[in-house]
Amino acid sequence: MTSIRHLVLNLFQKEPSKLSLTKNRKMAAWDSDFRGKMLFVNNF
Repeated sequence: MTSIRHLVLNLFQKEPSKLSLTKNRKMAAWDSDFRGKMLFVNNF
């Protein structure tokens, strides 16, 4: 679980928006489009 958490936190830090880490996490929880962008756009 620690490895997965670390991977996800790295994805949040690579996000180009100027939102804080906390706001990025909340946006990912609330908005499925934002969550998809975080998971798929950053990696390719």
